[in-house]
Amino acid sequence: MSQFIAHYGYVAVFLLMVAESACVPIPSELIMLLAGALAGGAVAGAHLGLVTVIVLGALGNVAGSYLAWAVGRHAGRPAIRRWGRYVLLTERDVDRAQRWFERHGTWSVLVGRVVPVVRTFISLPAGLATMRPLRFGVATAV
Repeated sequence: MSQFIAHYGYVAVFLLMVAESACVPIPSELIMLLAGALAGGAVAGAHLGLVTVIVLGALGNVAGSYLAWAVGRHAGRPAIRRWGRYVLLTERDVDRAQRWFERHGTWSVLVGRVVPVVRTFISLPAGLATMRPLRFGVATAV
């Protein structure tokens, strides 16, 4: 991953953060740590601007989160019925997540974003629970 970020720079940071937020288990901590090291001059010949890395990382996170939200919203329960068993997800799990969102809504996204592993997948139940797009985007960006 470090070579990918060193070679492709800002594009790599953005795309990896999109993938991480769209439920691909790539640790964002590593992506941003490596990009920050490059911004600090840790690798000769590969220098990134810290502010640009932060902005592109955040934008990639929000973009990937919207992708996962859209999958949850539009594919929803039929996708769970068809492919859920491959990722150990049942309709009962979806029912529990939907009830959770009905009770806690925006707070579940805000809190979920700071919990490791949960932050990668919180967008799917938000989409399944038909959380409004603007509210979801604000909670994700915060």
